[in-house]
Amino acid sequence: MLNVKNLKTGYGKKLIIDDVSLQVKTGEIVALIGHNGAGKSTILKSIIGVLPRWGGEILFEEQLLPSSSSKNVKKGISLIPQGSQVFDELTVYENLEISSFILKDKKIIKQRFEEVFQEFPLLEERKRLSAGKLSGGEQQVLALGMALIHRPKLLLMDEPSLGLAPTTVKQVFTLIKKINQKYNMSILIVEQKVKEALYLANRAYVLRLGKVALEGQAKDMLESGSYKKIFLS
Repeated sequence: MLNVKNLKTGYGKKLIIDDVSLQVKTGEIVALIGHNGAGKSTILKSIIGVLPRWGGEILFEEQLLPSSSSKNVKKGISLIPQGSQVFDELTVYENLEISSFILKDKKIIKQRFEEVFQEFPLLEERKRLSAGKLSGGEQQVLALGMALIHRPKLLLMDEPSLGLAPTTVKQVFTLIKKINQKYNMSILIVEQKVKEALYLANRAYVLRLGKVALEGQAKDMLESGSYKKIFLS
């Protein structure tokens, strides 16, 4: 579904990502892990189109992706940024409405809202509450609900565990797995909680200084501990 080939990009004149290639197959969860500053979030920004590419190419369903986030959202790609970043001043319901803006069929919009409230009863209970009054875990659930309204083919997630308590992290990861399996949604997840990410994912890429230092089956990385050498280096 997603094929990143020899990607180069950065900020200003500073090269951050140097010749990175990775793939995400249909229905697959792929983890992108590495030290802080390795370039993980930069890759997500380049895929969605908010950061220009200096070299290489990104293909989605065998077609070149433009450097335009609005066009890429319409193609079926969504990004849940770091810290979920919901609209604090708007209600839960209004946040969900914003995610439905690209859907034109009112029947489909109604159906999606029903599905989201069925999957996440908490959101229906608090739909008239300002999103800013939700806890960090509840805001992450809202961010997942917003993604489900849009129903992307590919969901990019940037550190969904950030700032959450361990028990809440487990709940959020369970919801991510549920969405992946029920809707066959492909997910590329950037995560600092390495073991949790590897338990969740089918495959993983380990980034070091803007390059892929290791790739393979997530289960194999866990069992062998091969990823630890990169984190210790």
